[in-house]
Amino acid sequence: MPWFGISIAMVIINFIFNIWLNQWWADGNAFLVLNSVYLVIQTVLSWPLVFELPFYLADFRFFRAASVLSAWVYFLVYVIVTADWIYQLYMEPATEYQAYDFISVMGNMFLAYNVVFNIPILPVSVMIMLKEFTLELFPPLLDQDEDEQLDLEDAEDAVSPISWWDWLFMGQKIDNRTKTHGQEYRRSN
Repeated sequence: MPWFGISIAMVIINFIFNIWLNQWWADGNAFLVLNSVYLVIQTVLSWPLVFELPFYLADFRFFRAASVLSAWVYFLVYVIVTADWIYQLYMEPATEYQAYDFISVMGNMFLAYNVVFNIPILPVSVMIMLKEFTLELFPPLLDQDEDEQLDLEDAEDAVSPISWWDWLFMGQKIDNRTKTHGQEYRRSN
């Protein structure tokens, strides 16, 4: 339960930053809006992962893979941007620092702004990465991931309206639907 509260707090902090300090996402700045949307999506995807809900671990492997991949990419980009900003502030030779022009100063300010205002996304990304890592080390007792590796069929199941219909209204597992529908289709032809 602590993660649920922490993740909600990160979303609230992001919204406070963007509504109050940035005055409504800087009047609709696409970069700020997309960061907030990304944070909300990753937060929602982290809840069933952290709680190890069996249906999510077994049936939503494509979304889990996309979520952890985007978390790694975001984390690495954040670390690189932060390192570049720190280098520009504290480690750059004085000759280069004194030769800064307007564009260099604006670039440095852009890096600093993004490091500060996007920090609420970092704990969510780190939690997703850590949880997926611990699931590899200590698989859940319900053995959700033991059957097969992520493949193209998982991607098809994730985007197929038939899979979602069967899962929501028929109570069938997503992994079994494509195989069942494919066999029925082959038999009818």
